[in-house]
Amino acid sequence: LSGAKLVASAADKPDLESGRVSYRPDMPPAPPVRVDRVVGEGGRVRIGDTELTAHMTPGHTRGCTSWSLRTLENGRPLDVLFACSLTVAGQPLVGDKLYPGAAADFRKTFAKLRKMKADIFLNFHPGFFDLEEKRQRLARGDMAAFIDPGELQRQVAWAEKAFEAELARQQAEAGKK
Repeated sequence: LSGAKLVASAADKPDLESGRVSYRPDMPPAPPVRVDRVVGEGGRVRIGDTELTAHMTPGHTRGCTSWSLRTLENGRPLDVLFACSLTVAGQPLVGDKLYPGAAADFRKTFAKLRKMKADIFLNFHPGFFDLEEKRQRLARGDMAAFIDPGELQRQVAWAEKAFEAELARQQAEAGKK
C-alpha cells in the first residue's frame, strides 16, 4: 500500500509471492506479495544515506536474512545488526522431507553470527532484545541504551542452546516412533 519496494532472499521469494510457507503446512497463509528485488549474501540496499548489507542466516526460514549497517554516533562508528529470528519456532528439525536441511542451516547461521560483531543488536521480535526496556532507558536520557557489543554473542549462545535442546527433544521423539 505504501509503494515501498520489497527486497527478499531467493529462498524466501517463492513463499512470499505465494502467501504460503511451502515447507510449513501448519502455518496459516498470508496475502501474497510481489518481491521487487532478490538479494543474496553481501547484497546491498541503499535507503537514503543508509546502506544495508544482507547476510543469509537461514534456519528460521530457508531464506532468513539479517542486515547490517555502520552508523556514526557523535562521530563514533557503530556496527548495527538486525538479526533475522534465531528461534526454531516449531520448525521440524528431524526427518522433515520439506526442509531437510533446517538443522544444518541453523548451525551454519550460528557459526556465521559468532564471527560477526555488532555494537547494537536488533531483532525482528522486539521482546528478544528487550526493546521496551531500552526505549525506557533512552527516554530517561541513557543515550547508550542500545549499545552493547556483547549482546550479539549472548543472543547467539542463548538461541543455539535452545536450538540444541529442541533438536535433542525432536531426536528423542523420533527415536520413539
